[in-house]
Amino acid sequence: MLVRFYRGLRGFLRAPVSASEAERTLRGYLDGRETSFLDVIDRAVYRQIHSPWRALLHNARIEFGDIRDLVHRGGIESTLAKLYDAGVYLTVNEAKAKQPIVRDGAVIEVRPGDFDNPVLPGSFQMVGGGSSGPRRRLLIDFALLEHDVHAHRMFLHSFDLEQRPDAIWWPVPPGGVGLKHAIMQARSGVAVQKWFSQTNPSLRANPVKSWLVLQTALAGARRSGLRLPTPEYLPLDRSTVIATWLASRKREGTCGHIWTQPRAKGRLSDLG
Repeated sequence: MLVRFYRGLRGFLRAPVSASEAERTLRGYLDGRETSFLDVIDRAVYRQIHSPWRALLHNARIEFGDIRDLVHRGGIESTLAKLYDAGVYLTVNEAKAKQPIVRDGAVIEVRPGDFDNPVLPGSFQMVGGGSSGPRRRLLIDFALLEHDVHAHRMFLHSFDLEQRPDAIWWPVPPGGVGLKHAIMQARSGVAVQKWFSQTNPSLRANPVKSWLVLQTALAGARRSGLRLPTPEYLPLDRSTVIATWLASRKREGTCGHIWTQPRAKGRLSDLG
């Protein structure tokens, strides 16, 4: 996994994505979205015998040809609305595998891994942040990040975040969100200045595999000429450090920006 991760990271952290490149790429995605949608439905749903989506579609008596005809006639949005009306959707608890899917008397038992995209190559496994419940498995794939980084780059450009001092306050691995965001920022050409972690980044406080993933990411970014900051341990009860960092940026005449999860934002809001 570490070798796959390192190779994927080196390939991902090549020349940063510019705003103009991101816009061109996103326009290309939009132009081909119907073809891409049908390809995913075909390969990741109908060809996967254990897919919960396939079971939902089967229960609704909808074949691939039906979806293709709906897309060609009315586009993706209209197709999704018709699928929803036919019972092809997930509630939040169903998507998190907290309860089985129940539609028209049919019961579909699911596990978290049942919702993994089977056509993404080379995924590596971490865990989600669990801000609304228990921490869950999170698969991060560089093929998907290569797709997502263009949207992320346009987000930074659209909200004038490219020149702002940037910090994140997310746990280190095995939590995956902080690492994912840090490498997305680096590829966007807007490096994170500070990485504050609610969990201790030291080897003694983490599984060896998770610590090695973090060290591999830091080394891989340095070798690519891009910057990933070394994480600093900052538990939730020390949120004043974040407030001080933001105040310092303001005194310098700029506006800092913090990326974090809702419960950490709540701690900052409590400081006024």
